[in-house]
Amino acid sequence: MYNAENTRSKGATKHCAWGVCKSDSRYPEKLPEGTNFIRFPKPGNVKDGMTEWEKGQQILKTEKAKRWLHACGRKDFSKISDIKKDTYICTLHFMEGKGPTEDHPYPVIATLTEKEQNGNGQRRDQVPGDTEEQSEDTSVLFESGLPGPSRASLESQDQGRTDKGTQTVYCKYTLGAKVETMIYRNRLIQEGIGLFPSEQKEVNLMSSEIIIADDKKCKYFTGLHTEQFEALFEFLGPAKYELSYWYGPENIEKGSLARGEPQGISVKEQLFLTLLRLRRGFNIATIAHMYSISNTVVRNIFVTWIQFMFCHFKEFEHLMFPSRQALRTFLPKVFQKFKNVRCSVDFTEFFCQTPSNYAQQGNMFSSYKHHNTMKCLIAVTPNGSACFVSDLFEGSIDDVSIFRESGILKHINPGDAILVDKGFTVQDLLFNKQATIHIPPFLGKRDCLTKEEELATKRIAKARIHVERFNERLKKFRLIGNIIPLNLSSIASQLVYVSCCLVNFQPCLCK
Repeated sequence: MYNAENTRSKGATKHCAWGVCKSDSRYPEKLPEGTNFIRFPKPGNVKDGMTEWEKGQQILKTEKAKRWLHACGRKDFSKISDIKKDTYICTLHFMEGKGPTEDHPYPVIATLTEKEQNGNGQRRDQVPGDTEEQSEDTSVLFESGLPGPSRASLESQDQGRTDKGTQTVYCKYTLGAKVETMIYRNRLIQEGIGLFPSEQKEVNLMSSEIIIADDKKCKYFTGLHTEQFEALFEFLGPAKYELSYWYGPENIEKGSLARGEPQGISVKEQLFLTLLRLRRGFNIATIAHMYSISNTVVRNIFVTWIQFMFCHFKEFEHLMFPSRQALRTFLPKVFQKFKNVRCSVDFTEFFCQTPSNYAQQGNMFSSYKHHNTMKCLIAVTPNGSACFVSDLFEGSIDDVSIFRESGILKHINPGDAILVDKGFTVQDLLFNKQATIHIPPFLGKRDCLTKEEELATKRIAKARIHVERFNERLKKFRLIGNIIPLNLSSIASQLVYVSCCLVNFQPCLCK
């Protein structure tokens, strides 16, 4: 419960901001016994450099201030900027009439007429009275020549009228506040909403309903805009409702969990939870705390959905690698100088934890990155979408070997052209496919390139920049963009493949 002593500090006059309440700290004798003024909660302020937890705390403060604003029910007091350091609500407007408590931290909601919401134009520090009528009566007495009351008696009479008017006004609004509270309680009872903590349903600000409804938050937490998230959910089809959940390497069971809602988590919430971890890189314990579920449930949901999306996307792999005829219809201008271009190929490496086994350390160490890595081959269409993603290989394997073993050759047709980087000498592998590569010219033992070679180098670099942009988008999925934990090494290839497909759901890179 709040500390009443903190609300009685001397200083500026306190006025209640709730509805049409006229509670005023200048007239404590007119207020019900025990009435105090509660300072409005201060909105949060998210700053750069804050941790995710600190940002979350600031967001919670702002949400609390918004709920107090909404409870006041006034159109002229509805913005966060309207809250000042001297904005108060009296304790009459809380559920128990004693201010905010742990069970009921928010004021009851004011129900005002349109005129009251817009403000009635009367100053809050002005007490309604009949001053004009009193002046008129006094002037009649003087004009008639009758003996009028003395100045002292007039002042006494005026003070009496003011006290009575003030008493009437405060009794009126005190009664109104109590009536509002009773109406609100009755409505809660009628709607079946519990008044006790055990009966209340807490609002999780990280739930999919709240995040997905906000396009910016959805993009931040999942990597997809709201429309793209909904498109992905529909694309996954009806199979998402009949999943068999993963329980370990050799323990896959079908049962109650196969219906898609472990511990009351909806199917859409499970997809959101999976994308949340993939995009933001949260560990299992953090997400389990967010949703008040066990670490095991989070792990089972995440692994199951990664495997499910991987298998579902794999079914459309033949459509991901479009033909030259299909590409020619929407070929960007920067690629039009390359005849029969099919894709741009590049390798990307992902940092991973160092294994304890020395043999594995040697195999996974990359001399280029000077770190333990896993690498894969990614082919990107001229429009900037991934058309082929290989499995992950150990960081010490050379690029030509990965190109040979990845399986991309089965997608190459006679006459195709591929854009590659320097050092990517795979002409002999493409010879049997009757395909060609566009590779930047080598300087060799010469001092400089010819003008034609410089122009060709610039054209290839300008076109291949889009595969670099794709890799940049891919690394923004922090679970794979940071250091991949060893306990995820068994599904690392699936994580990268799913992330590439999610990048394809984002806006086109090159038009």
